[in-house]
Amino acid sequence: MRAGMIGRRLTMKGEFVDLVLKGLKNTTIRLGKLKPKHRVVILHGGGRDVAKVEITGVRYKKLGDLTDEDAQRDGFESLEDLLKALRKVYGDSLFYVPRFDVRAFAKTCLLYTSPSPRDRG
Repeated sequence: MRAGMIGRRLTMKGEFVDLVLKGLKNTTIRLGKLKPKHRVVILHGGGRDVAKVEITGVRYKKLGDLTDEDAQRDGFESLEDLLKALRKVYGDSLFYVPRFDVRAFAKTCLLYTSPSPRDRG
């Protein structure tokens, strides 16, 4: 089983970032038993840092123990859709399911961009 840490960045596919920012996705499901090093991390997706998120909880579940509620929190319409997506990538394994809250930070820290060379002075 994969064990490890989540660092300062929580990375996800760009297609899921919009769901997070709209409040339709507040978990992400990862293979293994991962522990966050930090409570507040940077959400990275679509090739850029997009928001700060606070990890508000972590659960570990087997694929067969995931529920409709887990699927909805992860931005899927049904448990069946979530299971299909996960099995395609991982098979039947133990998953790391961090729950996060982006709403508290989105208004002030929504986008992170590097300053342009002319702004660096």
